[in-house]
Amino acid sequence: AAAHGLHGLVVVTSNYHMPRALLHLHSVLPPTVALQPLAVTPDMLDQPGWYRRRDAWLLLFRAYNKYLLTWPEIALWRCKA
Repeated sequence: AAAHGLHGLVVVTSNYHMPRALLHLHSVLPPTVALQPLAVTPDMLDQPGWYRRRDAWLLLFRAYNKYLLTWPEIALWRCKA
């Protein structure tokens, strides 16, 4: 992005994945590149009673754990750089 002179990017991904995607992108892009999130809600999480579905909770549980593991991953990656 910076090499092509871009000053901003639109980040399109699912709403449960957005926090982790932004962390990863902020860790590799210069602060001059602004990120505009555009979160999309998947059908599974956009239905009435989604919170009663086991597969919805598994999806969110996995996404949350990946998000938590992103912090040390980024910290370790920066230490190596």
